Amino acid sequence: MKKILLFTAFLAFSCRVENNSSNLVIQLQNYLEAKAAKDNSHWQYLADTVYTWFDKKTGAGNIQLKGVPASGIWTGWDQEMNAYIKYDSLIPDDETHSVSGIFYEFNDFYSLIGKGPTKTKRTYWFDEENLIKEILIDWDPSNTMTAVHLKPVVEWVLRNDSIEIQELYPNGEIIPSAENARKWKVLLDKYNKAADF
Repeated sequence: MKKILLFTAFLAFSCRVENNSSNLVIQLQNYLEAKAAKDNSHWQYLADTVYTWFDKKTGAGNIQLKGVPASGIWTGWDQEMNAYIKYDSLIPDDETHSVSGIFYEFNDFYSLIGKGPTKTKRTYWFDEENLIKEILIDWDPSNTMTAVHLKPVVEWVLRNDSIEIQELYPNGEIIPSAENARKWKVLLDKYNKAADF
């Protein structure tokens, strides 16, 4: 009888853990789908304050307050470049109350310069109410650098209009803004049309 009770307790615990894992994955999927659809319902999946780190979870991290739209320097650029994310293999971890997965970022800029999507491993930690409270974004070493893909573009532009590239790409750096994203699109469209001849 004692063995049966222990087995029953183990089964109940296993089901509770499995259900919690499933709930976390579903929460994350719902959040990602709402955010991709630019639906304000994505806020309901976030804690009041969310901390994001890049590559290492050290320091204070970037702070996102619930209900306050992102306003970083890349926001306008990403909107203008139609950035979107796809993911696969979301894996829950009950010990850390988190879900990790492989994510791929696509955008018009990558397409125009012949670069594949940026691959990252992302981990989302949840609070006791199953709301996202922390995010870590790890860069995958297989990603190619944007500068490699931009090299032939820069060389072509320098032969044709060096002033424009100096404004858009000073010291080999992209200056992110919605306006610069529009200018890059025009420039890359000219380059791609010239390269077809």
